Amino acid sequence: MRLRVLAAIAGAMSVSACATTDGAAPVAANPFDAAALEWSRGAGQNAIKGSAILRTRGGDVKTCAGLTARLIPASAHTTEYVKNVYGPGEKGLENPYAWLAKRALNGGVADYVRTTTCNPQGEFGFSGLPDGKYYVEANVSWEAPSRYGMTPQGGNLVSAVDLKGGETKSIVLTQ
Repeated sequence: MRLRVLAAIAGAMSVSACATTDGAAPVAANPFDAAALEWSRGAGQNAIKGSAILRTRGGDVKTCAGLTARLIPASAHTTEYVKNVYGPGEKGLENPYAWLAKRALNGGVADYVRTTTCNPQGEFGFSGLPDGKYYVEANVSWEAPSRYGMTPQGGNLVSAVDLKGGETKSIVLTQ
């Protein structure tokens, strides 16, 4: 078991593409650039409607109801963050060792991220979006009993979405 955990940590670190100096927190290879995200502040006619769900081993369905969904505009910096946290694809469930990479997302990105709270059915939406590529991120989490007490389950899900021409895209974040 210990070897599997160490191998997973090593895998997460090798995927991360973050550099460190003198034991400091990881530094993004693609530094934050406000100008690269400025396009996302414009007005637009596009929209995203979505839901986020995970299924437990017992078959129960869990949603993002009452939890946060985020819309992150794509740039070299945010794309690096998504790949570090979720893996090389354009969608997925957060790596359990993502805290190693999360420190690499510059706090300035928060000025460009839109957030909303999922409704009781686990649905969310973003409207008035300009053309461009975005990452939709939603949290689906709960606690389950274990021999050590209550243990966190689930995590964040992400999917890339390209918008253009006043379209409304419907997505389902799941794993």
